Amino acid sequence: MSLRRERRGKAARGSIVAVSQKTCPSSDANGAPDRARGRSGIIRACGVLPAFPVRHPSARTGRKVRKCLELRIAADRPIAPSLSSPRPAFLIVAVLLAAVSRLVPHPPNFTPIGAIALFGGASFADRRAAFLVPLAAMFASDLVLGIHLLLPVVYACFAFNVVLGWWLRPRRRPLPIAFATVLGLCVFFVVTNTACWALWYPRTLAGLVTCYVAAIPFFKNTVLGDSLYTAGLFAALALAERLVPALCERALGGLSPAT
Repeated sequence: MSLRRERRGKAARGSIVAVSQKTCPSSDANGAPDRARGRSGIIRACGVLPAFPVRHPSARTGRKVRKCLELRIAADRPIAPSLSSPRPAFLIVAVLLAAVSRLVPHPPNFTPIGAIALFGGASFADRRAAFLVPLAAMFASDLVLGIHLLLPVVYACFAFNVVLGWWLRPRRRPLPIAFATVLGLCVFFVVTNTACWALWYPRTLAGLVTCYVAAIPFFKNTVLGDSLYTAGLFAALALAERLVPALCERALGGLSPAT
């Protein structure tokens, strides 16, 4: 009887070791955690997809499995970069420089308003920073340039571009960036000129058409300014990520850098 119990104890200890080896994070030759398997190993270990049998489950085995799963989940969880890390500091400087360009002489409507919002929403990991940093930079420049009646409408379009940047965040490639830029420009044109028509034009269909036609020359500069500033900001970020690996979100535990 004692011999049987001893054999069962050895088998249970062997299953504990097998469970620990299959569920706990392993290390490569350099000692770094191996995360290539992702969360699929966790799902199998939880019993959704049985990958290995446990012959003699016990309370101790369950506790060890749960502990290993907690460690694995904690290791796979992305780490949000703080504002003191290199990437947010670089993004803040880029947004501020783009906002300062509004204060230098430029053609009418050749501004980076939409580009700043789109870039902030797509680049900042913290959504509060994605709103507050571009908004603060734009508001500071507006205090210098002057407040006007259309400012609330412009800021509403600005907020839409930030949300559009959230959609763009995992898709930072040339075609999605171009699509988001064009969509933001179309929304800005329709919303701001509809507000102009409601404030200063006859509230008729003819007045609306007249307002839109009068805005076309200014919209050309808006398209050129937004397109060039958007391309410049995203290109600068991509180049900086390649030259300085510490700026990459992959190095911080987040998304992969723009390609």
